[in-house]
Amino acid sequence: MEGVGSSFCVYDNNFCIYSWNSKLSPYNTIYQAGAFVILNALNWHLNHHQTRSFIIVSNSQSVITALIKNWQNNKMLQDVIKSVLTFKGTCGVISWVKAHTGIVGNDRADELAKKATLLTFTGTSTQLPLTKSYVSSILFKYIMDAWQSRWDSLLNGRFPCEFLPKVSLTHLYDNYFLNLFLTNRGPFPSFLQYISEK
Repeated sequence: MEGVGSSFCVYDNNFCIYSWNSKLSPYNTIYQAGAFVILNALNWHLNHHQTRSFIIVSNSQSVITALIKNWQNNKMLQDVIKSVLTFKGTCGVISWVKAHTGIVGNDRADELAKKATLLTFTGTSTQLPLTKSYVSSILFKYIMDAWQSRWDSLLNGRFPCEFLPKVSLTHLYDNYFLNLFLTNRGPFPSFLQYISEK
């Protein structure tokens, strides 16, 4: 798994004066990388050119949209807003640009992010919090694997396994008679004989 890389470049008078990249943990998302890059670019500007105006251009439309509409629900976006508010008397713009359109700074940042994905992830690499979607997907996979293992190891009641060898949430039926048939319960001779023997 290559993972996710993040990077930004600082341009002044069409010259790259600084660039940064980092590999994120394998469980981080591109969305997190986009927000993390904007936060790092703002912090870099705060530490180096606080009194000068700035333009931050990102090709992460989802992050830009979330900054405008829904930043309250995301800790990293809250940090971006707080960072923006620390600039006193400075004009700043955070804008979206379409990716892979020949914009030099954006293409260079993409190139650096791709290089970062090829780096070996170490404990000193950038570690961001787990996303809810990642935790949900891991739990869902664990539950489905445990269910499949239990389904495969059934000793009794193997009749439904012939029709449904793989467990799935899409194989749920709300037809009462079909469920009776698939589970071999109901007014069938084999089930009635089983009941009468008890």
